[in-house]
This record gives sequence, structure tokens and C-alpha cells, in this order.
Amino acid sequence: MIDNTKKTDTSATDNDTMGSIAGNILATFAEDREAEAVEEAVEAPKLARFADLECDGEAEAVEAPEAEAPKLARFADLECDGEEAVEAPEAEAPEAVEAPKLAPPALSALESARLNFQVELLPLEFPLHVIPARSSWTEAPNAGEYRACTRMDTGRIFGITGPDYGFVQPSELAALVDAAAPAGTEIKVRSSAFGDHLWFECGLPFGEFTVTPQIQQDANSRGWVHTDPRDGAGNTPVTAKLIFKHTYGGKGSYDVGLLLEALVCQNGMKVELTEGGKAIKIRHTVNFESRVQDLKRAFEAAGGMVNALSGMLQGLAETPITMPQFDAYCEALFPGESTQAKNKRKRLAEINASAVGCAPGTAWGALQAATYYATHETSVRVTGRSLSRYTLDDPSQLNGAQIEAIQGQARLESMTYGDSGAFTGKAFQYVSQNFA
Repeated sequence: MIDNTKKTDTSATDNDTMGSIAGNILATFAEDREAEAVEEAVEAPKLARFADLECDGEAEAVEAPEAEAPKLARFADLECDGEEAVEAPEAEAPEAVEAPKLAPPALSALESARLNFQVELLPLEFPLHVIPARSSWTEAPNAGEYRACTRMDTGRIFGITGPDYGFVQPSELAALVDAAAPAGTEIKVRSSAFGDHLWFECGLPFGEFTVTPQIQQDANSRGWVHTDPRDGAGNTPVTAKLIFKHTYGGKGSYDVGLLLEALVCQNGMKVELTEGGKAIKIRHTVNFESRVQDLKRAFEAAGGMVNALSGMLQGLAETPITMPQFDAYCEALFPGESTQAKNKRKRLAEINASAVGCAPGTAWGALQAATYYATHETSVRVTGRSLSRYTLDDPSQLNGAQIEAIQGQARLESMTYGDSGAFTGKAFQYVSQNFA
């Protein structure tokens, strides 16, 4: 049998033990609560800065000053391998880039006109038994004794010359003009159709003036019937330019003169440039500096001539002429009794009475009639074979606008150094000798 009393004692002991454990737990929780309460009551200490601490019993630490922001070291300030670094020199400012230099005015005008070509003397390529067209040879030449003066960009042959023919390149002509022309001179470059004639038109400091006929108002009363298309004052502005021309192919050399142009009607007249009654010439065979001096002298003489011409032309505008005097003038320009001569004299009289810039009854009007005729109505052949002087194209394929452009080019050439220039020169000489 089992002893029930003994079991009961054991259970009691177990119960006491469990109670003791529970009590301990409760007491522990109570102590933890008390400890938490104490911690809440005590203020949390401030964290001390390192600078505020006392170290090894020394005096109270002094508050550290505010730290300055460290300067960034330049690479040149650092020490490398124990050697003291050398401070880098201050960076130098970059040198200013010079603007490109502008070309001198004559050279710039030459390039703008697309006339800065090269000229060379080339061996003849045609057979020895062939005589070149329009040459004066009566028999075939020995090709070895001659050269073809050739424009290299187009292949145009300017003429047949000897192997020692002297010439200057267009760029050298421009350099000559640039060296001689006064500062600020306006320059244009013109040429014949193929460039064998090349000239520089140079403005002059006092190259503009006005001609005003003073007796225009009584022209009708003296028998002149005319239409005056100008302004009420009858003013005619005139501009004068120096022309410096060079010709290639053995057809001439330097030529210098004055070109007078009446702006209201675009009439042009070339006047020989003189000094002391003698024509000024630019020598071709001397050195560059001598040619510069010759051309400078031409510019100086041109200024004096413009002053003289302006006074002379105004004097012509104030000089009355009669109808018989004008008829004699027309006969001097177109002599003879042929139908062609009579028709030209009749046309000149019509121009004198009605053309732009006309001033009938005055010596100036007579000169204007001749310059108008030469500039606008001179017959210039630009048909058939003569077209070969102005174009390399097939003449039969040219249209009206192309023919008109060629006609204008032909007139320009004729006025500058051809028949029209010779005609106006003849008219100017007659007027200055008989009416001035």
C-alpha cells in the first residue's frame, strides 16, 4: 500500500517553494520600478567637449577657439619627398590674337573684280606654216623666236611677242597703285572683255564739282528749241577720276589720264593728263620705286587739273554760242557731205536740244551733246565675227540680254581707250579752243 500521508507533505513543500519564487519575482519587478523612477528624477549630464576636459591633472581646459576653415592647398604648395615645394608662378594671360590684315584697296578691288590672274610667256604651239589670225605677218614666223603672252586662268592669248617681252602681273599693278595713291582713295578695277586691257579708276580728294549754265533761261529766246529734263536749277554734277591703264600682249604699256563723268546723264569723257603742257607718262622700263614716283606725280597733277577743269567747264556753261557756231562745231566733228555725215550732224543737233543734261545755246551744252553721243549712241560692232573680241561662246547661241551686255562692255572699252574716247577728246579740244 502506498503511504498517502507522505505524499501530502511533499505537495505542501512544493507549494511553499512556488510561493517563494513568485514572491521573489514580484519583489524584483518592484525594485526595477523604483530604479527607473530614480533615473527619471536625475537630469541627464551634458556631454563634455574634448576641449572642456581636464587632462592629467592640469589646469582647467581653456575653451578652444572657433576653428577656421582650412585653406585648400595648391598642388604647388605641397612638399614632395621632403623637399620644399616651389610656389607656382602666376598664369600669364594669353596673348591677344591680331585681327587679319585687310588687303590694300587696289589689291582688294582687283580680287573683287576677279582679275588677279597670272600672265606667262608660253612657247607657240601652232605649226610654223600657219599665220595667226589678224596678224600683220606676211609669212609664217619661226616659232622659236616668239612667245604667246597668255592669261593662265582662261588660256586666252593676249598677243604674240618676243621672248624678252617685259610685262607686269596684275597684282604688281595693284601694288604700284597702292604705293602711289593717297590714303583713303576709292579704287575700282575694270578690264576689256578678256583682260588684255586692265585699268584702275581712282577717286580724287576734290574730284566732284557742279556745272550750272547761267544763261539757260534765255536759250529759247535766242532761237534754241529744246526740252530740258534736268532739275529746275539746271545743275549737272560732275566727277573726275584718275585712270591708270596697262595693256598686255605688246599692244601698249602704261597710260594715265582723267575720266570726267556727268552724273545726271552718265556721259563720259577722257582727258589727257598733263603737267606743264606735256602729257604725263609712266615709264615701263624703270624700277618699281621710280614708277611709284611717276604715278604719285600723276595724282598730284590730277588734283590741279580738276581744279582747272571745274573752272573751265563752268566758264563754258556761261559762254553763249550761236546756231551757226554750233553748226560749224558739228561739221568739225562729222566732216563731209556724205549721207552718213549729214545724218550724224542732224542727230547731234537733236541730242543738243533734248538729251538728258542738255544745255543748248552754251559751249557746255555743245560739249555735252558730243559726250552723250559718244557714250550712248556711238556705233559699236558686236555682231558677226566682231563678237569674238568679247566672248568665247558661239555667237549664234547668244540671247538678247547677252548681246546687250556685250554692247555695254564694248562701249566701256571704246570710251576708255577706243574710238569714243578719241571722239570726245576731239570735241573737248574744239570747244576749249573756239568757245572758251
